[in-house]
Amino acid sequence: MFRRHPSKKALRRWFEGEENAAIDKHLLTCKRCAAIIESFAEEEEFVLPLAMSEAFDPPIDLAERLEKDVAVRLQSKYIFTAATDLFGAAIETTKILTSEESA
Repeated sequence: MFRRHPSKKALRRWFEGEENAAIDKHLLTCKRCAAIIESFAEEEEFVLPLAMSEAFDPPIDLAERLEKDVAVRLQSKYIFTAATDLFGAAIETTKILTSEESA
């Protein structure tokens, strides 16, 4: 048991998960230290959503980047389609020229 109150640093470590049987026992009877622990929890309630927001919010320029990527992919698709059509036309022309009916 503590003769004095544990330091805020020790209480913070306990709050963050450090095992300390003396602090466990102290908190059962000390309203002052229990209030400090509650204040840590209240801080977490404000800090956690902010941290999660910063971690999971999309980048500011996401829409611009997506529009650019879509435009590039569409352009590539059009080029691929045109090349495929030309290749297909060449095959069809070859079939016509080599068919027995044209002879």
